[in-house]
Amino acid sequence: MRRATKTLKTWRMGAVLAIALSLIALAGPPASDAQEPTFMLYLPLGSRCGFNYPVLWGTVVRVIDGDTITMDVNGDGYEDFHVRYVGVNAPETNECYGREATVFNRQLVEGQRVALEKDYTEGSYGRLLRYVYLSDCRWVNGVLVREGYAKVDIPDDSRDKRYAAQLRTLEEQARWERRGGWGACGW
Repeated sequence: MRRATKTLKTWRMGAVLAIALSLIALAGPPASDAQEPTFMLYLPLGSRCGFNYPVLWGTVVRVIDGDTITMDVNGDGYEDFHVRYVGVNAPETNECYGREATVFNRQLVEGQRVALEKDYTEGSYGRLLRYVYLSDCRWVNGVLVREGYAKVDIPDDSRDKRYAAQLRTLEEQARWERRGGWGACGW
């Protein structure tokens, strides 16, 4: 009888400990330690930088605007591809918050080594449509939306919807906090 009671107590203690650790993990770091931007929480990756789909690595040669870049994938320093970020639309340079979006995109990716992930569509207008990740695992598409430099742009008939839910969640947060164009332009 004593052994069964002791086993039950041990099991209960283990269960309580597991629940407590789960709650601590869900709560995240204390507010004073929360230096990492919230968009890191919305990476569409199975694990940190563990890509679930094939990626192509290259270096950003030039930023064209808030949602388009040129890439060197051969390592020769020349532009091999024009890449448009799939699922997002930044304002044009002559529109409200367009210059800011371009500058932010330039600061974020120009000269950086990035990974390109295809969804469904190859692209159009001579550009590839891709999800883009920095070498430190930040998801560029999500960063632009979360910080208010771009809006979600996924047409109903689009097949490129792999991360639509994550992008819409990030957009809601940016809208709610009136970040970027949401505050400056009233998108």
